[in-house]
Amino acid sequence: GKAFFIDACKQWQDRMTIHKSAGNFVLVQFKSYEEKIALLTYLAEYDIFVRDMTQTPSVRNCFRITMGTKEQVKMVVRVIEKYYE
Repeated sequence: GKAFFIDACKQWQDRMTIHKSAGNFVLVQFKSYEEKIALLTYLAEYDIFVRDMTQTPSVRNCFRITMGTKEQVKMVVRVIEKYYE
């Protein structure tokens, strides 16, 4: 799931940076706070909830997303693709 998500996000490398972790999550960093909030809000409309990192100044433009099953991760990627269409 995580490797698939990281690979799929390469298509948006001009908009976001994926920071890998040893755990079952990745940190997604955006160029602006506003862009992060817009995608975070859009994901929530599809009942996809991520951890907003606003409270930590060094990662204010990031959210953390926990990797689920491969099918769940594929669904998240499809929703992000729809957002960026």
